[in-house]
Amino acid sequence: MKKLIIVLIAIFCVLSVNAQSDFSRGYNIGYGEGYCYDKGIGCIKPISPIPPIPKIEESLDNYQDGHKRGFTDGLAKQKSESQNKQSNHDRKRYETTEPKFLDDFIYQPNYDLILKILALKQQQIENEKYINVNSEISKKETKVNSEGYKPKEVKYKEYPSYSKNFTGIQKVYSFSPINDKPSMGEGEKIIGQTINNSVIILEKYNNKFYKVKSRDIIGYLWAGWFVSF
Repeated sequence: MKKLIIVLIAIFCVLSVNAQSDFSRGYNIGYGEGYCYDKGIGCIKPISPIPPIPKIEESLDNYQDGHKRGFTDGLAKQKSESQNKQSNHDRKRYETTEPKFLDDFIYQPNYDLILKILALKQQQIENEKYINVNSEISKKETKVNSEGYKPKEVKYKEYPSYSKNFTGIQKVYSFSPINDKPSMGEGEKIIGQTINNSVIILEKYNNKFYKVKSRDIIGYLWAGWFVSF
């Protein structure tokens, strides 16, 4: 125990003497200069470590010995930190994987279904008009019979578009369906749709359907799709 105390006292004395020597002052200044060597004006000098004990060829009273030793240690510290920064920079960092898509999917609406629904809707409107006409006729016939008069012959009004004859180039509504046969709701298939909202009339099949051409598509078009009906 006494030996340990003596050793600690000796080390404390050496450090105290060393801290006050020219060697220590030279080391502290040299360490900062070595660390900032060739780093420019913005370099901040670090706090130097405790000056080491001079070597055999060095002296506690020699400022230049301490400065040289400090400059060497400071420069070594600078190079060590530079190597660590470069190593960290070269280290591969975490990177998120680039998303990959299975295919270049672009939503394509079902035009055939849309056109079919529009055609059925138009047919429904047509049927409702006929029902209204028949209802009015029935009311007139009932009134005539109730008053004891002879009922007059009543002519049914034809749907407006069916009373016209379309020829040449005709304007049609967007996405007007062209069928493979002149029917509606009887198993026909939509083979295409009108392009640029126009068709060329090839022939009149009947009052309801026309054989038309739209670019390379040739088929039958319902008369209700003509804008000028």
